[in-house]
Amino acid sequence: MVGYQLLLVNFFADGLSEMPPAKKDVKLLVLMLRQKMSRAQFFHSILIFSVAFAYEPLVIFATAGAAAPDWGYERKYIIAQIQRWQKGRKILHFINPLWWLGFALSVFYCLVKSLKLYPLIFR
Repeated sequence: MVGYQLLLVNFFADGLSEMPPAKKDVKLLVLMLRQKMSRAQFFHSILIFSVAFAYEPLVIFATAGAAAPDWGYERKYIIAQIQRWQKGRKILHFINPLWWLGFALSVFYCLVKSLKLYPLIFR
């Protein structure tokens, strides 16, 4: 995964925390992504986040936000989650109905968050 895709995945992961990203951080992210990211890479980042973090939005939704991390996820944790997904047995996830529910929630979450970013990045 390319560094600026990791920035976008980090943005989505920070959105799951109780402290949303600051407006200046969002503006900086938009400026960086506008120069380097294509539309395909943008949607690929959404897919990467959705498959690697399928359980987190489900748990956060089920606990009404009590399971949300206070200050977001560390970059090491995000990379480890993505690597764990890439190395793991995907068939075990695909037969798990809770994973599908979490995946759907995660895709919905990413698309809602993307509605604000997409028009700013791709003018």
